Amino acid sequence: MFQALPARDVPGCGGARTQVRYTMERRKFVIGMGALASGAAAAMGTGAFSAAQINDRDVDIAVNADDSALIQLHPGEYGERVFYEDGQLEISFDGDGGSGINPNSVYQVGAIGGEAKGAFEDFAAGGAEILTMDDVLYGGEGEDGSDTTTPDDPAFEIVNEDSQAHNIELFYSGSAPDTNNAELALVAAGDSTGAFVVPVTGTEQDADRLGAFPLGSGETLAVSLIVKAADFDPTKEDNEFDGELVLNAGDQIVDQDDFDVTGPVDD
Repeated sequence: MFQALPARDVPGCGGARTQVRYTMERRKFVIGMGALASGAAAAMGTGAFSAAQINDRDVDIAVNADDSALIQLHPGEYGERVFYEDGQLEISFDGDGGSGINPNSVYQVGAIGGEAKGAFEDFAAGGAEILTMDDVLYGGEGEDGSDTTTPDDPAFEIVNEDSQAHNIELFYSGSAPDTNNAELALVAAGDSTGAFVVPVTGTEQDADRLGAFPLGSGETLAVSLIVKAADFDPTKEDNEFDGELVLNAGDQIVDQDDFDVTGPVDD
């Protein structure tokens, strides 16, 4: 959980409006390949703020659950994969028969259709290592003939419940299997942000980092997930995504001119 509060007049600061960048505490994001002992869970949220520094003064910030903060995380309709656990959103690939995913397999959580499908098509054609359009399992025409878009059925949603717009930054930091062995991507579509893909390749330098994008008051960013595993030895310890999925909210994270809705931007 994290909470992003709007800029406000801070007592003792001459009444000046001070912009604050609120950063969620990083949490573990682990997806095991095969029956790995580490399990397979992606936990986002519960990053507890104790204080933010504003002009050399500490300002207390309330701590709320993911479903009650100003910037909220809501699970989609995938109860076995995406759910709340102790107030935080989790994505889990654990099951009764083991944990992780199998070699030579594709797993998708949430639909990839509409604008999101177009963004993924661009990613598959120009930036993906082993993911292709043929790997999309769900996101085409629905049974009723309608086009199934990511906002209709995502893995999870980021919702701005504040009275003002905020810039949102979503990125992964951590280790990952060699891209010849496995590839994971987050596919997102918003009310007014368009659609984009955040590839998860694993890096020490946060290369899988997306520039800030605007999320207006009351707007939603819907995010789906797709992961593909090739033919490799699942018993090796380095065959997992082990790191942190980080969500930042604020007013001046990255200049909007640096934002590219089709993929990540360089730091």
